[in-house]
Amino acid sequence: MDQAEKQTAHSVVSTDIEANEQVRKTTVRNRSERTALLRETALEVLKESEGPLKGADLKREVEQRTNEKIANMTTFMRALEKMHPEVKKVDRGTYTIVDEAHTL
Repeated sequence: MDQAEKQTAHSVVSTDIEANEQVRKTTVRNRSERTALLRETALEVLKESEGPLKGADLKREVEQRTNEKIANMTTFMRALEKMHPEVKKVDRGTYTIVDEAHTL
């Protein structure tokens, strides 16, 4: 491999690395936007429900409405519960929204 070929190979690798860094930055931003959309949709579904929902049913409905996948429903719901105290786990894999005004 002569000097010109080495230089060309080096510039191609550098360009690939720069492109990957740009993709990573975009992916991180999109991931947070995606998660926010999933959370908002989960809250809407829980508010619209007449009672507690099974996690599998909630997951199916959120995924259908957003066209996004939830990789781990338990982790997703634990984070949602921390951010929104009105979301409660009623039983094993069953979630609801507790309205504080009606429980006093």
